[in-house]
Amino acid sequence: MIQLYHGSTVYIERIDLQKSRPNKDFGRGFYLSADRQQAWRMGEFKALTEGGAPVMNTYLFDETVLISGELRVLTFEGYTREWAEFIFLNRNNRSTKPAHDYDIVYGFPTPTQASSSSRPAMSSRI
Repeated sequence: MIQLYHGSTVYIERIDLQKSRPNKDFGRGFYLSADRQQAWRMGEFKALTEGGAPVMNTYLFDETVLISGELRVLTFEGYTREWAEFIFLNRNNRSTKPAHDYDIVYGFPTPTQASSSSRPAMSSRI
């Protein structure tokens, strides 16, 4: 089990994907980070842009699910052409349907989203 973080302005007990925004790097989903500071900076950014105070949501995740075959998982090991094309696809998706059918996308966010962190992030649609 690993601990993952989600910075926000509200405590999230139950994840509601209907509240997630479209056209994010890895598509509509719930974004988590193993980097507590990165998640906290995202909470601070949300507080600055949307009002409120930053809060840290913490979740335990069984990382064996990434290789178990139970879920459709896409992993990016770094900044590759395929990674850039995937982000472009998601950011430019004008359909109400997702641009991909993965349950979990694991990889590096764009440098502007990462806020100078080089730790991977995860988006989940499960």
